[in-house]
Amino acid sequence: MDELVIDGYRFGSTEDAALAKMELQKIEILNQRLDYSNPGAVALVYNKALENRVFKTPIGYEFLKSLQKYLLENEDIVGEVQHIPLYHIFSNVIRKTPELVKKRVDTKTKVVKKSMSLKTSIIINVFLILLAAAMFYITLDSKNPNIINYKSSILNEYAGWEQQLKQREDIVREREKEVDLNR
Repeated sequence: MDELVIDGYRFGSTEDAALAKMELQKIEILNQRLDYSNPGAVALVYNKALENRVFKTPIGYEFLKSLQKYLLENEDIVGEVQHIPLYHIFSNVIRKTPELVKKRVDTKTKVVKKSMSLKTSIIINVFLILLAAAMFYITLDSKNPNIINYKSSILNEYAGWEQQLKQREDIVREREKEVDLNR
């Protein structure tokens, strides 16, 4: 048995055949659980399947077509039954009209994307400026030596050591004087 043939369709790759096999399993589960006596439930499943692009192979499209036919024939359905969108190009001919349509759609999405990206960029830049300002404040206010205040920190440290040494020298000289006087 050919592993690329699923439900009468021969697929071009094992990945496509595996996808079709999974869709066939989904269809079997849906057929078991779907209440065909309730057209509203069928319409809900049909619309969700279209919205979420659940089916991608001819097997799935065949199932969607059967649901669509059921909904179109049913008089209890209020409103319009959605068409099944095909997301594939079936001809090898390059046409200008699809590009024009695509460009029109793309320009609308680009305007929305640009405005969102501009707002996001401004927010991120303001945040980074505030972060840099906070880092400079912490650096200037810090008592630890850093690249900005290392000279004054080191000088202050040496001055403190020098002062301690002078105090100790003074104490030692006083004791020496006391020892000399006591002799």
